[in-house]
Amino acid sequence: MSARSRQRRKLAQQTRSKAGTSSTRLPVTWIAGGAGLVIALVISVFIVISQLGDEGTAGEPGSGTELSALNTPDFHSMAVSPEDPDLVLYGHHGGVLRSVDGGRNWAKTNLTGETDDAMGMGFASVDGTAVFAAGHDTFFRSNDAGETWEALSPALPGTDLHGLTTAPDEPNTVYVHVVRFGIFRSADGGVTWEKAN
Repeated sequence: MSARSRQRRKLAQQTRSKAGTSSTRLPVTWIAGGAGLVIALVISVFIVISQLGDEGTAGEPGSGTELSALNTPDFHSMAVSPEDPDLVLYGHHGGVLRSVDGGRNWAKTNLTGETDDAMGMGFASVDGTAVFAAGHDTFFRSNDAGETWEALSPALPGTDLHGLTTAPDEPNTVYVHVVRFGIFRSADGGVTWEKAN
């Protein structure tokens, strides 16, 4: 065998050797990458399943879905009872809805008319029975935790009330924003009012 033939043969063996090494390394790289992809996919599926909960029902903790669906034209206020965190009131331009299961289900109250506006709302008693709601030309009080409401005529300089809040540490203290007149305060559950400084 000539020197030239031996050199070609050696070169061919080296090329095959490199190709063989290269071909065995390539699948290992692909296997490692594929395994990483599979692991990422499994983790993604696990996250989605855990967000759906056991049965994938809406409103369940960890479900990743909405707590409940409300069919109202808008939203203006929400109040949670200081006595019972499952008692939630939802105010809108068509009145007040009430939930006793933390917002999963809602029931209408007697505030359901187009003029029964609840732009602001708040509990004004430690036991969660006294509640106020106010809005455009409306002012209401409930003495049964928002189940039923009665209209009031507060001695305020205007009736367009765009905000209402209560002081949780001061029972019967109510604040309202009267459009064009400012903020007013009542320390007696809405019977008398004074301009807040």
